[in-house]
Amino acid sequence: MTLSLKELHDRLGAIEPTEEMYAGIGEEDVSALEQLLNFEEPWLAARAAYAIGRVGGAKAAEVLGRAAQDRRPEVRIAVAGSVACLPPEGSDALLSGLLGDSDGGVRKFAMRAVSDDSGAEARGRVERMAEEDPLPLVREEARERVAQWNGSRGRQAPSGQ
Repeated sequence: MTLSLKELHDRLGAIEPTEEMYAGIGEEDVSALEQLLNFEEPWLAARAAYAIGRVGGAKAAEVLGRAAQDRRPEVRIAVAGSVACLPPEGSDALLSGLLGDSDGGVRKFAMRAVSDDSGAEARGRVERMAEEDPLPLVREEARERVAQWNGSRGRQAPSGQ
């Protein structure tokens, strides 16, 4: 069942966000959610971005790709935080751009979305961030992510066992 723009606005506009506010939002709602991305309130646009990411799919990835260029860091952070909900084939290009964002918060949340399933480009960017990111906190978190990946590779059982 498609939710109207007003229903989505009212649901996402709740003072205290809950998991239930996102329940029942599906692919058919992505177009209305995209309209909410254009609302002036950054917190509402950010919630819409997060809802779109939870829906997933090609249309969601396309809309999030545009939202990743939003002038408001709150929206870009929400995009970065929701990328992990997308399949790697839909998220790697988006992650690469977010990992190079001018805002440290965006880079930090994008880095958290990079996983073992992410492509070499996204993982390579995190490795470079571990050495070159201008923010010490982001650099340190990148180092931790790289160490986690290296540790998980080192614990793999040899083939045939």
